[in-house]
Amino acid sequence: EDMCSDPERITVRLCEFFGLEYSQQMIGDQVDARMLGDVDVKPHYANVTKPIGAASIGRGRRELDKRTARELRPILSGQMANLGYE
Repeated sequence: EDMCSDPERITVRLCEFFGLEYSQQMIGDQVDARMLGDVDVKPHYANVTKPIGAASIGRGRRELDKRTARELRPILSGQMANLGYE
């Protein structure tokens, strides 16, 4: 969620952590899908070439059906708590 809300700040921090040089191109919206392999032909990659944005934040909570959420909770609860989720 932080990456979607403030991609530049988070990318700079990731680069610092990994010892990489930050470049504005890392978060730019000028992506040539042909350079990403089969991204342009796979429907599940539809958003890869779109700019980073906050529109999808919370989408999983809105779209995940209650039964699946109930089944996943015991599996993911520890990690979710570590990440600050309820």
